[in-house]
Amino acid sequence: MASDENGTVILGYYPGLPITLSWGTKVRTGWHYHRGLHLLYVVEGSLSFSLEDRSYTILPNQLGILNSMQLHEGDDKKTSGRWIDFCIELEDYETLWPELRGLYFNIQDSTAKREEVSSVYQLFANIVREASERKKGFAVRIHSLCDRMIVLLATHFSYPRSDMPSGLEGDRQLETVLEYIDTNYGQSWSLGKLASKACLSPQYLSRRFSNRMGMPLSEYINTVRVKKSLPDIIAGNQSVHEIAQSYGFANITSYYKMFRKIFHTTPHQYFKKYQEEVESSAHQEAEQADQFGNLFSYISMNHQESDLDNVGPPDLHISVDLGSRIRCLNKSWGRVCCLGRISDSMDFGWREQVVRVQRDLSFEYMICNDFNGVMIESERENDGAMSYQFGRLNHYLDFLRSMHLKPMIELGFVPSQIAEDVHLPAYVYPPNDLSAWCDMVHKIMNHIVNRYGRHEVRNWKFCIWHNPDSRAFWPDRRERFAELFIRTYQIIKRVDPEIQVGGCGFRWQTAHHGWLQNFSEYLKKDSISPDFLSFCLHGVQSQSDQVPMSVGDLSFLDVKKQLHFGEPDSCIREVREIRSLLESLHWGGKPLWITNFNIHGYVDDPIHDTNFMAAFLVKNMLAVCNEVESISFCPVIDRLGSGRYPGIFHGGCGLLTRNGIPKGSYNALLLLDKLGDMVVEQGDSYIVTSSQDGNYQILCYNYCHYNQEYSKTNVPGLYDKDRFNDFAQESSLSFQFELKGIRGHYRIKHTSINRSSGSALDAWIRMGMPEHCLDDEVDILKSRSVPDCTIKTVTYDGTANLQLILEPHEVALVELIRN
Repeated sequence: MASDENGTVILGYYPGLPITLSWGTKVRTGWHYHRGLHLLYVVEGSLSFSLEDRSYTILPNQLGILNSMQLHEGDDKKTSGRWIDFCIELEDYETLWPELRGLYFNIQDSTAKREEVSSVYQLFANIVREASERKKGFAVRIHSLCDRMIVLLATHFSYPRSDMPSGLEGDRQLETVLEYIDTNYGQSWSLGKLASKACLSPQYLSRRFSNRMGMPLSEYINTVRVKKSLPDIIAGNQSVHEIAQSYGFANITSYYKMFRKIFHTTPHQYFKKYQEEVESSAHQEAEQADQFGNLFSYISMNHQESDLDNVGPPDLHISVDLGSRIRCLNKSWGRVCCLGRISDSMDFGWREQVVRVQRDLSFEYMICNDFNGVMIESERENDGAMSYQFGRLNHYLDFLRSMHLKPMIELGFVPSQIAEDVHLPAYVYPPNDLSAWCDMVHKIMNHIVNRYGRHEVRNWKFCIWHNPDSRAFWPDRRERFAELFIRTYQIIKRVDPEIQVGGCGFRWQTAHHGWLQNFSEYLKKDSISPDFLSFCLHGVQSQSDQVPMSVGDLSFLDVKKQLHFGEPDSCIREVREIRSLLESLHWGGKPLWITNFNIHGYVDDPIHDTNFMAAFLVKNMLAVCNEVESISFCPVIDRLGSGRYPGIFHGGCGLLTRNGIPKGSYNALLLLDKLGDMVVEQGDSYIVTSSQDGNYQILCYNYCHYNQEYSKTNVPGLYDKDRFNDFAQESSLSFQFELKGIRGHYRIKHTSINRSSGSALDAWIRMGMPEHCLDDEVDILKSRSVPDCTIKTVTYDGTANLQLILEPHEVALVELIRN
């Protein structure tokens, strides 16, 4: 569609509707005003304008308002990109609701609740969608949506018009002239008659109008007439000559001249182009998501129309003294990264994934699972002795060091030549010859120390085995594992006594069944004291020691009946019980490392891909972070599935899909990483922190626990649209934070992870749930998996009140950044 002199592309006039929808790409400089209420949504770039007492910049995915008769000036130096300009004519509404004439609307500086702001965005998105699609009955639906928009704005975002900044109240005479032109544009009248309406001389009015409005009065009048005539042009029921006469033009030549000046085309060409746009609109639905950016993400799939006049008090009212400090925050989630099993990692672009994860989160350690069986190339010589090659090991460790990652090496998976059983390589089996095992460990340690230096290796961690309390990983007697641990520990300490050695990935349920106590007794007989202890932590536990909790080959559907589904606070309870047990064993001072944290470690579970995992991760990491040295989500990258379900979202248990699409849980870890170093306030579902630079952070989550349906054998199909049937008491959670002791200018950055933004699964559902995605489609999913972010600047003088409403499973971070 042709654009006018201000770069505005009219998407359509809608006969019978009080609206105009257009694209904006340039702002009009010079002070001016518009008739009608303009809602402006930036798709890309930014839109900046000034009122008489302040300036605004609307950023991508943000909505702003310009009121009717509100004097403003565009800032072309700070404006770029494109935005949607949605104009509602208010005359009919003011006739039905006269009080509207005394109001103006403001969403930019509003203190309304987030639910009310979200309702504005949802209504706006629905109006734009209806107007662009033009499906049968769209005009009726748009009229209804506009009615609701006006009611919502008047109820929650209105202020007395006498307080409106940058209006024309200070120039009532000019406002009278503008109103007269707007209602009598089709008539012919002289400058003298117009001046008399404002009790001014013609010469003074002409000069004053040009200075204030940035254009001559005659040009303004003809511009209004041409734009008012557009509905008749696109209707095509009258000749151009008839239209020109009915809108006050003396002849068709002056109308053509003014039309071309504004739209750079003729009326006939404009009509033809408009009809082509209308005819093709039915075929453009697939392109709308890209055309309108993230706007349609505000139309939630399960959104129910809410009662806009019934907004209750917040569920949680939190009063925070920002001058207080409770304790230091131990960001234990940021120390150790578990990429997944090395054997899984070697067959795809794991290097790119490590680079991406380390760029985003800057971990200190990388857990190296199934180390011996994959990284060490081995063969048996003719004389029966074992020989080892370390080229692959060097390559792997060199890469980790280049990423500033210290290895946390798990000495576990054994080469097939010395394994007791090699029929199921996904499981760990004891060595068939302990002497051969010890010889291998000695050669590995000597090689590592000689290559990297003992001073560096002292900063690494060496874990002996994983899950020895599970018969799936250690089917032999407990005392035999104790012997392996003692011999391995002694060999490493003989290489260098300051190398850190520990283990062993114990599980909470078996630790309390005597396993850990027996293990400690064996070690104490030989005066062995591990430097640290590692545990697994899962929301869903195995009820049998025959079923491991971290084997990616096992399907959730195969072992579900053998699992125990914990309570909402089971993870923190288990950590504290482990701490208590270690105290009783006189190991209370040992650093406790959670090296395998997840709801469980099986594939084929749809819950892994949902936004439930974002709230689950935040809730439990905040609960246990000060109880442990480190807590590591395992794995970061989806394990290979059982093959039962192909495709991107196969119920894998990682934070990222195998092709690098971030799930909601990965985005949640990014938000955790932004918290400050000091805890100001913490409670159920939230934490408030501060950083040394004077900034504050508020992290909230709405955790909804799974119900009994989740523990049954049947689970939602992986290609069902709704995987959220397994959660009890799903409802929104509202917060009101009263922050005391805050002064100055702050940049308020609000980041949200919910089903509309930051959830890759829901983006995939909206895409159409393709079983397989091409590379460019994967890139689209990555771009649509970014959390929503809004930014505004606010000045505080002692107290700030922030309202948040979180949908089920949502995680939100508000950063107050001091300017």
